[in-house]
Amino acid sequence: MFYNYDIKNGSLFLYLNMKYEYANEFSINNDIDLARRVKNFIKNNNIPYRGNHIYLVVDGVVVKSLNLKNIDYNTFSLSSDYDCDSFMINIKLKNGAICEMSLREYLQNVLCSFYTYDLEDEVLKSIGVLYNTYAYKSMKDNNYIDENDYFVRFNYLSFYKDEIPNYDNYLLKINSIITNINCIYLAYENNYILPFLHFSNYGKTLSNKHYKYLSSVDSIWDLLSPNLITYKDYTYKQLENIFNISFSKNTTFRIIKKDNRQFISIDNHLFTLEEIENKLYFCSSKYYLLFYNDFLRIINVGNGHFYGLSLFGSNEMAKNGVKFYDILKYYFPKVKLFQYNKKLS
Repeated sequence: MFYNYDIKNGSLFLYLNMKYEYANEFSINNDIDLARRVKNFIKNNNIPYRGNHIYLVVDGVVVKSLNLKNIDYNTFSLSSDYDCDSFMINIKLKNGAICEMSLREYLQNVLCSFYTYDLEDEVLKSIGVLYNTYAYKSMKDNNYIDENDYFVRFNYLSFYKDEIPNYDNYLLKINSIITNINCIYLAYENNYILPFLHFSNYGKTLSNKHYKYLSSVDSIWDLLSPNLITYKDYTYKQLENIFNISFSKNTTFRIIKKDNRQFISIDNHLFTLEEIENKLYFCSSKYYLLFYNDFLRIINVGNGHFYGLSLFGSNEMAKNGVKFYDILKYYFPKVKLFQYNKKLS
């Protein structure tokens, strides 16, 4: 919501991002919520202001004024309320500015980003719980979430208005979903987990020694995915331009282990797996290489890293009546489900 501030003549001017949807917050009946957001922003950003007069500015124009004369800043502390309308999220923009919004608004953006997958409500609830957890974890660990975050790229809701048909109806649906999973999160050994999810796998998810809460479980529904197998071709000329080395049908490929790491040797030129995957089209962590006379074919099985929740698999489960808490328990069997402040069965 807010991304910058200025103190002039004893008043605090707060600047709002033009892309943010804030019309409802400017109503007279919403001054209490605005005051709470202002207090959070002042506290989170250590703003040296102890006055009462607040002005909200959009594109250089003051659109609302607020008087905080009854607020005692000395007794104010960050809310311990984890409710989706009270818990505040800081989004760190590419220019370094911090934009603040409620957890509900953050989850709206997250769930809108999954619109094209045509997911069942119980799957959207599962995603919501994962990102509830991620929001709590990120604010605890870093006090912000990056706009270009690894787990989900942040876009303002205005971005989705033109992308989603019947946008208003979809927003009503996800608001209901957010309310249904309010304050619910996942924890392993009393620590928040990361929101690992992928589109589909080859019938099984993967464990990871670095994240002990990730388990390998059967997900045979994924074998029904229409995109189970995809491929992309590269001519040897294209590969020469990409890797800056010579390629032909006689080029030799070998997997080499060195210093506990795996490398791919291409005619004795060493590349890490990450370099290969970044230079070529790998939409899956399981792939095959086929060499033809004139080109290389990369065959991908599944889509994603295969960790945590499978979107396709969980969607098939939800179609058969499985609820979100059972979906999460299936894909994260070592993890416990909580709702502030109680453990859920």
